[in-house]
Amino acid sequence: MRQFVNLRLFQIALMVSLGMIVGHYWQCPKFWNPWAGTGLVLGLSLLRCVSGFQFWNHPRIWRLGLWSLLILIGLLRFQQQMPPINHWLKEHETHEVSAHPIVVQYSLNSWGNLSRYEAKYYCTQHRDAINVVLTTSDSVLSKSIEPGQKLWVMRPPELIKGPSNPGGFDPKHYYLGQGMNAIIHLNSTDIMCTELGAKSLKAWAQNLNNYLGKTWQKAPISNEAQAMAMALILGQTRELSRDLKRRFANAGALHILALSGLHVGLVVMVLNWLLRPLKYNPMGLIISSVIIIAILWFYALICGLSPSITRAVSLFSVLQLGQLLKRPLSLSNGLLLTFVLLIWLKPYWLFSVGFQLSFSAVMALSLLPLVQSKIRKPQTWGLKYLYDLTLVSLIAQIGVGPLSIFYFHQFPLLFWLSNLMIIPFLGPLVISGICLTLIGLTEIPVDLFYRLWEGVMNSMVMSVNWIAGHEHLLLQNLSLSLYWLGIYYGCFTLFWFAIQGPMIKTKRHLFWYLPLILSMAIIGALINRNGLDQKEVQWSLLHVTGHSHLILNTPQGMVLWHDYMTDSTLDLRPEKNRSTSFQRRLIQDWEHHHQKPITHQQPEDSFVIFDDQPVIIISGSNHYPKIKKGIVLLTHNANIHLEELIHSLEPQLILADASNYKIQVERWRENAKILGVKFLDTYAQGAIESSEAEFKKYF
Repeated sequence: MRQFVNLRLFQIALMVSLGMIVGHYWQCPKFWNPWAGTGLVLGLSLLRCVSGFQFWNHPRIWRLGLWSLLILIGLLRFQQQMPPINHWLKEHETHEVSAHPIVVQYSLNSWGNLSRYEAKYYCTQHRDAINVVLTTSDSVLSKSIEPGQKLWVMRPPELIKGPSNPGGFDPKHYYLGQGMNAIIHLNSTDIMCTELGAKSLKAWAQNLNNYLGKTWQKAPISNEAQAMAMALILGQTRELSRDLKRRFANAGALHILALSGLHVGLVVMVLNWLLRPLKYNPMGLIISSVIIIAILWFYALICGLSPSITRAVSLFSVLQLGQLLKRPLSLSNGLLLTFVLLIWLKPYWLFSVGFQLSFSAVMALSLLPLVQSKIRKPQTWGLKYLYDLTLVSLIAQIGVGPLSIFYFHQFPLLFWLSNLMIIPFLGPLVISGICLTLIGLTEIPVDLFYRLWEGVMNSMVMSVNWIAGHEHLLLQNLSLSLYWLGIYYGCFTLFWFAIQGPMIKTKRHLFWYLPLILSMAIIGALINRNGLDQKEVQWSLLHVTGHSHLILNTPQGMVLWHDYMTDSTLDLRPEKNRSTSFQRRLIQDWEHHHQKPITHQQPEDSFVIFDDQPVIIISGSNHYPKIKKGIVLLTHNANIHLEELIHSLEPQLILADASNYKIQVERWRENAKILGVKFLDTYAQGAIESSEAEFKKYF
């Protein structure tokens, strides 16, 4: 019998997540939290007292009140887990810095020579703690830091800043998805003393994961095979080369390298097959459900309890608990229940890219039975296999495709072929790999099986290389605005809910609400488009260490001024954008962010006229045109006397980019403040951008 989507569960998931989004963008006053419970009780009591009136007895009024309550609960829950710390840091700066303890929770993947840890920073004045990212480039210190260790330090944390350049990597959003919004960088000299405390469960799981990874490092196979084994089986991706990750991404198979629901589903499939004899036992269903749940969480433990594997195991555990309690859940209802539980425990996961991709894919795949019931399935085994994998791939891309374009700006057209050719290898690789990992803890010689595993893995990589070689079928430089992304998933969520409900409600949702949302979206897009001219960026000074990049909006289009005198042009043609050059990627990110192409470029000159305003670019030497009342851009450690320059040019604005040494820019900033001249630099605020209205206010 078909199981409809639970309406109450859907409303709870939707409204609580909406409240958490509001809580992220709107920092409510701190005094709300202690009075929130009292206010809710009084409000509900008052609403109940006046419910004798016919107006208040209307079900829509009660539904609106319930939705408002759920949104408020989500808001308060998010800010309980992610409290606003701006006021705390400002207050901390005004006091004399004293020693504070930092308790290391567990280690994160390293970025180059930068070791990273999640830690709790305790403030004795406020008697509370905040989650921080602990980073260090000190190799001696990184080897001595252990999970559970308490470090007494004098250095206060700092707020994590957004991207340095438009469209670039956003550390603030990345760490928000992991529950951290402050960072502290330590050296050995910053630590006063250390204490060793108890380790968390995740720290123990990470140690077990690292210990099992050593069994593969000793295996008699190639280094690439060892790295693939640790990624596919244990979730350790730090040994994978950038080139290998790029090939999997171009083939649309990057999800193979990240432990997720696909890997857990394969484990569940094998366990169900092994436990089939228990179905003849009266207690077989209960026994098999308990065994599956226990093995799944043991698998999550050996994988280090990473967020992706924890989410997948939670979903399958909820489905198995339904079987155990003789209240079986459909995949859609199990997904909703898991979603509510996870965002309640970890509200910040709602902003994690991995969380969004995982649940979007499973939402789409939960529609698979409905789609299969409408399409005639082939009878032969081979065609049935092709039909199933192709249909799964297409439906999954409906869920994750827009997110992939929004975050990664590319879409592989051969994603379905990747699943057809790679998934048959994945099952044997994962299952046999888990067995080899456990056998590796013993002294049993299994060198032959390691080499067989490597042979199968090499066959899979060859398939990936062949698919990734068809680069003309990889759509790149795609862009999708946040507005249209929200509209798409709003309509997708409504459609997902509507077609899994009773037929009467389905017709009402699909033929009334869906066209209404689309009409409002189109009207909003037209209104937004008419107002873009006022918000269009006019000036962009990018933050590039050692180089100068200036983008101006001119009648000829967007013009890039750069300092590459030896190579006067950066090749910005779409077919050349696959270069790994940082400068080219920087320009691509800018174009994606503003959805405007750079049409012209030229080497940096000493003088530019922009919007009838002179821009004087002083680079290196102290020779510059004597033009007053303009904009001065200091680049490449300009050899100037700032007070003399201000006296002779009387500039309205002085700019400095990252082609200068940071200490030099800080000196200029202090002198300009003393002399009363407006000074902006990219070290302090990242890329300097101005729209028409913002640009005019400087003059």
